[in-house]
Amino acid sequence: MPIDSPPTPWTRSNAPPSGCGTGDLKAFLDDRLTAVRYLGVDQMPEFIDSANARYAGQVDTAFVLGAFDRLALPRADIVVASGALGYRCADPHWVFNLIARLYAGADRVFIFNVLDARHFPDHPLLVGRDVDALVAFCRHLAPQVDVVRGYAVDDATVVIRRR
Repeated sequence: MPIDSPPTPWTRSNAPPSGCGTGDLKAFLDDRLTAVRYLGVDQMPEFIDSANARYAGQVDTAFVLGAFDRLALPRADIVVASGALGYRCADPHWVFNLIARLYAGADRVFIFNVLDARHFPDHPLLVGRDVDALVAFCRHLAPQVDVVRGYAVDDATVVIRRR
């Protein structure tokens, strides 16, 4: 199922994304799912402030300031890490450990995107990943792993489904 597929029959889904920014994914999910409980996590205070102002008063919606790789996150139907796995880290196992941790918290699906090392240039803050190596790792976690490419030259999205 492509990420931008038509609305699904899922109801009462909850989706805590990592690196939520100003909450753009919340609007995207609202167009596709019904009764979404949404928890956004980001390390940038100005993003959290903007998201809280944008969605003020909306039920089942919260934005939390923090590091998603260190916070105790609740279990969720859908877990999304949008852009969060593109940052450099001194620990070469960080991205694999984080994928395993976030997938473990997903009851239905874990979706993440990464910068593709084959196309992403050297950068001081961000890093391209070996998408094929990440997909191989994900296939050890779950049998149903899909890769979405072609929407941007240097980006790929990985979808890991439980069912």
